[in-house]
Amino acid sequence: MAYKMNLDGKRKAKRIRSLHEQVKQQIEKKNEAYKKAANKGQKMIHFGPDDVVWILLRKG
Repeated sequence: MAYKMNLDGKRKAKRIRSLHEQVKQQIEKKNEAYKKAANKGQKMIHFGPDDVVWILLRKG
């Protein structure tokens, strides 16, 4: 039994994959921008293995 392929379907599938990739890139770009804005003004503190730290845990 011979199957006939629809070339328009292949083109549509390719276009949809391309669109999904573009959307994924745009979401990643926006997430980086949100992350940068949320972390603005915060400084990164690195602790060593022998450092003594005080941890305050709060409910919620």
